[in-house]
Amino acid sequence: MVTMLVTVAWLLLPPLLLAAISYRRRPTTSRRRRLPPGSSGFPIIGETLHLFLPSTDFDLIPFLKSRLRRYGPVFTTNLFGKQIAVSADSELNHFLLHRDQPLIETWHTDTSAGLFGDVDINLASVHKYVRFATLRSFGVQELRERRLPEMERRVHVALRDWSERGSVEVKYATATMVLNYGAKLVFGYDPQHYSKKKLVDLYSSITKSLISIPLKIPGTTHYKCLKEKEKAVKLIRKEFRKRQASFFSTKERSKGDDLLDHAIRELNDGEKPYSLSLTEDFIVNFIFALNFVSHDTIANIMTLAVKLIEDHPLVLEELVAEHEAILKARESSSVGISWDEYKSMTFTLQVINETLRLGNLGPGILRRAVQDIHTNRYTIPEGCGILIAISAMHLNPDTYKDPLTFNPWRWSRVSPSDRMYKDLMPFGWGMKQCAGSEYARLFVATFLHVLVTKYTWKRIKGGNLRRNPLLIFDQGLHVKFNEKEITQQPPSN
Repeated sequence: MVTMLVTVAWLLLPPLLLAAISYRRRPTTSRRRRLPPGSSGFPIIGETLHLFLPSTDFDLIPFLKSRLRRYGPVFTTNLFGKQIAVSADSELNHFLLHRDQPLIETWHTDTSAGLFGDVDINLASVHKYVRFATLRSFGVQELRERRLPEMERRVHVALRDWSERGSVEVKYATATMVLNYGAKLVFGYDPQHYSKKKLVDLYSSITKSLISIPLKIPGTTHYKCLKEKEKAVKLIRKEFRKRQASFFSTKERSKGDDLLDHAIRELNDGEKPYSLSLTEDFIVNFIFALNFVSHDTIANIMTLAVKLIEDHPLVLEELVAEHEAILKARESSSVGISWDEYKSMTFTLQVINETLRLGNLGPGILRRAVQDIHTNRYTIPEGCGILIAISAMHLNPDTYKDPLTFNPWRWSRVSPSDRMYKDLMPFGWGMKQCAGSEYARLFVATFLHVLVTKYTWKRIKGGNLRRNPLLIFDQGLHVKFNEKEITQQPPSN
């Protein structure tokens, strides 16, 4: 019996292998719909494994690099069992992102969808409310009139603390600083009041799920991250229910103005902002996602900036000169950064632009076609996933000379209408551009201002970059910060 089974297995193996190989090599182009060129990879998993092949330093991941070379700027693939069109074509990407009547909608892989809940961000009411609520806490007016002084104070406190240690891992340290500040604004989070696992540790664990296979099986990375997400959501939900319970108390009714306070008032007063009926689950998941996305993005930018500036002494020299000039122009050494000073940080903003261009925290942004999209040569069918390969646009040698070189001066003679600016999309573009983009730039600029005027730093270990496909530091980036002997006094706010 065993011999017979072995014989049958050997007889079936060759045709199965041939079928798999022919499936892998079968192009996804179709005469009827003229899909972009490409390949589907293996059955079920498609070409997902190749997506996770790492690149070193700032270069494109091999998945994009090899296919762009083979198929051109628009191609099709299969990732996580989904058909996806990948576009590194600048004109097509601007066409897709800028239309008033959208051809595409926000789309998530099964991994991120499991993390951020079941809310449909593509509903107009949901998108408008999320944007409105984010700008209410992190928009330009709030930043200019209320947020900047406390933001600067937090940076001073953090850097002073880091300077008193032997060394710090910069990504974790900046993530802690940014998350504690942002979560305080969103739902009053204070890490001193929580004796269990800190919110930053929960979020750090959850980040690993973004590059994992979405298997909800005990022991897998994705499963562990979902459990950590449950703990973070439980923490936020506890604060929600505490405030909800006291809402109708005449003595305890909240008059606060953080994002959670506003949402609870809108929920209980029967308001329907943008015709959206708020629920507890929606509010809690929104707060979870907002904290996650904002803190991780900003911490990555800060960490990369610390590395790049140390690696390029001329950049550090010009940064110090710009910020020392700002200090000298002040009437008093005890005042903090003003909005006008922030807007005058010309070279600093160029450094941030270049860090964002090289950083490319992910390969691009995911969207889905809501109808057939016809280009001059191809048709992307309705329902097809679309990866707008922003990383490839940022590293395009036709747009950016020596694209792998960190050169902030490349932005010095560029107007906002130039191709370089138009193709810089670190926070998305069009109607779905991140509402917190100015918040991120301001936080990084404030951090750099305090860093270069008050501190010196030296790398202790780590700092090697890798993409697989997200940007990570092998062994972290461990740095020793030292306070300068002659320093400006922290502003009194």
